[in-house]
Amino acid sequence: MKKTVLLLFTIIFGSHVSAQTSREVSGSVRDTLGAGIIGATVKIVPAGTSDDTLRTRTGIDGIFSFKNVKYSQFTIQVTSLGFQPVRIRSLNAEGSTPIILDVPIVMRSTSISLNQVTVIGATPVVLKQDTIEYDASTFKLKENAVAEDLIKRLDGVEVDREGNVSSQGKAVTRVRVNGKDYFGGDVKTATKNIPVKAIAKVQLVNDYGDQANFTGLRDGEPETIINIVTKPGITKGVIANATAGAGTDSRYQFSAFGNQLKKERNIGLTANLNNNGTQVGGFGFGGRGGPSAVTMVNTSGGSGSFGAGGGAITGGPSGITILGSAGLTYSDRWNKKLMVTAGYYFYNTDNSTISTSIGENVTALGIIFANTASDRGVNSHAHSMNARIEYSISPNDMMVISPSVGFTTGRSDLLRSNFQSGIARQDQRTTVDSKIYTPSIGGNALYTHKFKKNGRNYSLNVGARTNGVDSDDDNLNNIRYYNLLTNSLEKDSIERRINSINNQTLLTAVRFIYSEPLTKTSSMQFSYNLNYNHYENSRITSRENPQGTVAAIDSLSNIFDYSFTSHQVGVNYSYRNTNDELAIGVTANPANLTGNSISLAAPVSRYNFYLAPILRYTHRFSRTKNLQVNYTSRASEPTFSQLQPVRDISDPQRQLIGNPNLNSSFNHNLTANYNTSNPDKYTSFLLRIQGSLTSDRIVTNTILVPDVYNSFKREIRYLNAGGTYSYNGNYSWQKSFADRQYTVKLNGNAGFARNVSFADDLRNSAGEWSARQGLGLQINPGSWLELSPALSYRYANIAYTLPTNRDIKIQTYAIDVDGNVFFLKNRSLIWRFTGIKNFNSGFSGPLNMNPFVLNTSIEKAFLKDRSATIRLLAFDVFNQANNIYRNLTDNGFADIRTNRLTQYFMMTLTMRVNKLGEGKTAEN
Repeated sequence: MKKTVLLLFTIIFGSHVSAQTSREVSGSVRDTLGAGIIGATVKIVPAGTSDDTLRTRTGIDGIFSFKNVKYSQFTIQVTSLGFQPVRIRSLNAEGSTPIILDVPIVMRSTSISLNQVTVIGATPVVLKQDTIEYDASTFKLKENAVAEDLIKRLDGVEVDREGNVSSQGKAVTRVRVNGKDYFGGDVKTATKNIPVKAIAKVQLVNDYGDQANFTGLRDGEPETIINIVTKPGITKGVIANATAGAGTDSRYQFSAFGNQLKKERNIGLTANLNNNGTQVGGFGFGGRGGPSAVTMVNTSGGSGSFGAGGGAITGGPSGITILGSAGLTYSDRWNKKLMVTAGYYFYNTDNSTISTSIGENVTALGIIFANTASDRGVNSHAHSMNARIEYSISPNDMMVISPSVGFTTGRSDLLRSNFQSGIARQDQRTTVDSKIYTPSIGGNALYTHKFKKNGRNYSLNVGARTNGVDSDDDNLNNIRYYNLLTNSLEKDSIERRINSINNQTLLTAVRFIYSEPLTKTSSMQFSYNLNYNHYENSRITSRENPQGTVAAIDSLSNIFDYSFTSHQVGVNYSYRNTNDELAIGVTANPANLTGNSISLAAPVSRYNFYLAPILRYTHRFSRTKNLQVNYTSRASEPTFSQLQPVRDISDPQRQLIGNPNLNSSFNHNLTANYNTSNPDKYTSFLLRIQGSLTSDRIVTNTILVPDVYNSFKREIRYLNAGGTYSYNGNYSWQKSFADRQYTVKLNGNAGFARNVSFADDLRNSAGEWSARQGLGLQINPGSWLELSPALSYRYANIAYTLPTNRDIKIQTYAIDVDGNVFFLKNRSLIWRFTGIKNFNSGFSGPLNMNPFVLNTSIEKAFLKDRSATIRLLAFDVFNQANNIYRNLTDNGFADIRTNRLTQYFMMTLTMRVNKLGEGKTAEN
């Protein structure tokens, strides 16, 4: 036994124990900006023969290493898509002394241009592993265009009017520049500020994280990110802009952005203050970079929403918001081995939202109709700090440490009136005053090591995050009960309850991966995942008696602690050649949920065991066509509110009761992507098909409970149920004409989802069919016009099995247009307009509106370099903007209308500085 343990220890950690009998060769591969190129193919070919050629790929930071090089004279060959091949001849004396290439191997872009205008040999679209790459030089854009203008032209990519980016229906969560996070990865900061003249390529990447990039073992659901590759030669400079404006209805706007680049040092600043919904960037770190990056907690619910579009054309979310934010980022390579990135963000928001809704809640006895009006004010401010430290210990060892800390404080007040009819006739007026404080601190550490044998490596990723919620809710409920027959008032009650909530959460995740090569094209990979989440929850409910004294109610208070532990052990076989990649294997996933209600002495213990396959397959038909298939699975624990065996009566008419007997749910997900493009014909087609199945999903059971006033109140209970699944597909096709001056786009999606809920212990299955079809044009004839008209149709049909449920059918037709018309010889006078007209059906009564929302502006650029712009904006010219959407609940729906920014006029002044230059687009 001791020998076996010693052998395993030696395999994993003793890479340097044996005496070296051959030579080690190591180095790094970088682009012309000095950024490491990940995944480049490196070959060592001995002089005089190619029979003993050694192959490897560069890892994190572009580093490569060969352990068993038995010859001293050889050629190093490096290739990577999008770069010119490199050959280096190396002549060395015989011996075993390691050869370390002190000077990085530099690869240059393959794009070649004449006079920085006519591109020769550029491929518009290239498909790589998990990446679709677009050559920016093949798109004709106007002077002073930014990254967002280019991204709008990409296949299958949509940019909404708030600047949110999605690709094939998935939100883009992060932006990188040359492989490094830009402003913490924040999407809008990058897309709205980086000038197109500095961009060589834009890459859409399915990113599985640092550990997957190193090991090649990709599991889980990737996040979709954008990587912007700048032109060679851009190693220093400054870009900055500032906008100030004032308008009618007391609207104002100020924003500033600055970014200094000097080789690999990047310092950025962003600031924002306005009440018209605009922002330079987001509120912090995008994608996995945030404090919540360790693990994800799934909250099941079976609800969703269907928006009418309501003319939500710009101006931010529901309500009126006063926003102030600031951010500072820093990144630099301190030495050859150490790269440091850090950022700080602060934001403060003050939002006022007024809403009305018309809804239905279905029970086994009939329908409860509800008309609701609410007025909510929310003020919050948050601080967020994040860092990333990459340390190359040696050519074979890498450490990445990512700490984060943040906290949010806020206060909200709510005044809501709810008028019910149907099988229950009552009115409810609720006043809620809440205070909340949520600190968070966490970190992640990744260590990777390569052994002497090519392809043999291991990595260890450890992450932890702790956060807390400390809040006080003061609830005042005035409930009036009516006689159903006479409609006369029978009872008028007032009740005040105070909830003091303190929740502490510890989330931890450990992942270990070991890869053992079998042949030059195959390997075995072993993985172990541990997720341990611990929750400490305290909820003390107090009541104010008629004398005005506040006292705790023991029966409604609870201290409940629980933990969820999930182990996942996997083994898979991987095969890779020029055109195919296959990973197939199996995972065993035991999960254990334990807890205890200290107040009630009610223990909880649940154990589940799941067995699931590992499947990932990619086939590359060519550089412009591929097929990907991926299967993922994960277990999810119940939430505190779903587990705690104590009644939550914050809303006396809709009380929540947890179920300590709940099991964890388990989700299976299968996705297939097919991408193809024809650069010669300017066509592309992208197809994504996805299916999902959840076992033991946590669903609600709404129970009607009679009261002493011949009315009812609802109790929301929780249980596990099967039969929840969905499948959907979306596609995008486009074709360009006349050297991309005219483009036709077709895109759409269709799907079916089966959700389950219960009403008075009766199962209610909802089958939802949904579809969307869009047709768009991009018209760019010459330099005087940019026009993008579009038509779209959305449809949803939901059928329920409960007889008392009414089926839902909603349709929306939309006509949408964006346009820019350029005047004068230098195109410095611009008329811009955006408009949308909706035709809605299926909403409740007065919410079936068909608004026409038009925004327009005229702007003039001046100064020698056109760095200053004056703009006159008219927002919502016809004063018809509104927010209307349908919120689908487990046993009903609510059609909701909220206030939002409407008609105003504003004048702004913008100053821009761009000292980055245009880079080098020609290579000798």
